[in-house]
Amino acid sequence: MAACFAVSNAGYAGEHKTYSKKLPVLVIHADPKIGEGPLKVRLEPETKNLEEPLSFEWNFGDGNTSTQKKPLPHFFDYGKYIVILKVTDGTGKTLSASVTVFADYPCG
Repeated sequence: MAACFAVSNAGYAGEHKTYSKKLPVLVIHADPKIGEGPLKVRLEPETKNLEEPLSFEWNFGDGNTSTQKKPLPHFFDYGKYIVILKVTDGTGKTLSASVTVFADYPCG
């Protein structure tokens, strides 16, 4: 996704410049997002247009946290959890994303 805008200066006939800046992106991929508990979930971030180095702050919604980019698979007991990831880039820009994980009780 790019934010584009044009700038023209009325004082200079025919001068027209276009600037394009790509917006930063943060997405959490969770596999699986729903299943029978306890549920083993692999979490991986996708980042775009952020300046290195990046720092990661995961909150799994069950009292556990991690600062790894790609944490080890996490086990969720029965219930609904909102996993939140905060990423800060080398310029100090911070983005947050979340995903809901649902570990269901077994049927039967």
